[in-house]
Amino acid sequence: MLLVGDRDLRTPPVIARRIAAEARDAVAVPIRNGHSALDTHPAAFLNAVRFLVRGRHRALATRSQELDRLPRRGLSAVFTTLLAAAVRIESGLRRR
Repeated sequence: MLLVGDRDLRTPPVIARRIAAEARDAVAVPIRNGHSALDTHPAAFLNAVRFLVRGRHRALATRSQELDRLPRRGLSAVFTTLLAAAVRIESGLRRR
């Protein structure tokens, strides 16, 4: 099972689908994401793993929209908020 991020620059979707086609018993599951669902969309990743462990990974090909609707709470998902906070703190320290 490969979660294929539509914005993945490291493994573009066309390459990921080709890998899935060559791998035994693999399925490509398209999701709205970049390269690492574990970092940016852990709920989708963990649900996909749950399907895989139960031997139901082939069913994921038709459930990508359900995975997309799960909350995004990974560290990378909040990175821009953390970066903006760090900039505000740094700016405040420089003024002193």
